[in-house]
Amino acid sequence: MEALEILNGLKDESDPDTEEPNSFHAFQTAEGARAAHPDLDWLHLAGLVHDVGKVMALYGQPQVCHRHLRI
Repeated sequence: MEALEILNGLKDESDPDTEEPNSFHAFQTAEGARAAHPDLDWLHLAGLVHDVGKVMALYGQPQVCHRHLRI
């Protein structure tokens, strides 16, 4: 929960148009996963924490937008 709160202080370069805090998106994603797959607890958690790694941008790491990656 602390990481999600810290994430709220980050302006996400991959989604700059939103006025909602990043934790709101995390809870939306977790709730969407729960609604679609109520029996998959691990998926609900994965939805909640899927952007937590972005806090690294607050420690000098560059933000990398998955939309620009070619895998």
